[in-house]
Amino acid sequence: MPKEKQSLAFRLKSYVSEFSDSSGPVFTTDGKILYCKLCDSKVGSDRKFNVQQHIDTAKHKAAIQRKQNDS
Repeated sequence: MPKEKQSLAFRLKSYVSEFSDSSGPVFTTDGKILYCKLCDSKVGSDRKFNVQQHIDTAKHKAAIQRKQNDS
């Protein structure tokens, strides 16, 4: 029996919870789009790999540093 595909909204919510840190969620979603609150940008969410690639970008790392310096 084939595996059922997860709905888009469920997958996005799982990314939000999986990639949250100690200060709270880094991403937010409206059920259709995954949005990085630190970078103020939309993140490709077709695959988990795309979200991990965004986390490894220089822009995201700089946003994390800014957040830590403000705290």
